[in-house]
Amino acid sequence: MNPFRQIARRIVDRVFEVVASQQSILEKTSPSTKIALKSLYLSYRSKVEKGEKLPSVWDLGFRIYSQFDEDGILVFLLAVIGVGPGKFVDIGGGDGIHASNCANLALNFGFHGLFIDKDLEEIEKGERFYRSHPDTRLYPPKFQQTMVDKSNINQVIRDAGFEGVIDVLSIDIDGNDYWVW
Repeated sequence: MNPFRQIARRIVDRVFEVVASQQSILEKTSPSTKIALKSLYLSYRSKVEKGEKLPSVWDLGFRIYSQFDEDGILVFLLAVIGVGPGKFVDIGGGDGIHASNCANLALNFGFHGLFIDKDLEEIEKGERFYRSHPDTRLYPPKFQQTMVDKSNINQVIRDAGFEGVIDVLSIDIDGNDYWVW
């Protein structure tokens, strides 16, 4: 294959990759996805209010943005305990999109939140995404690029304007989680 065709093929492959990624994100926040998630939340909430037997949390996991089954488990837990102000803090949240425990809350449930990560590239990627996404364009989550530890975490959260009740605290910093918590 000649060099021009190789370059053209790489460009076409990259365009298809970007389009597929965008389509996947649009499906994850489509009206039908939002309706299904909110209906699921309300069905769990109704069971709680009626005092009906609840299913095991371990049978309810699914992922939309999370790495494993955290999205489904969080929907269930929030339905059981109730939602306060609709806020989250995600420590070690990367770009706030991929393998994120809180992206579903921001994009499909209207939560406001704070993503904290040490990687500036990830932070910038997340900021661009949320500023341009139609569901968060006017009120995107905050991002803070910093390395957290037990001595600075409370101040980092306070400085970002997150005091008081937080519905979801996600900590995934590979090894120092307990001490930061």
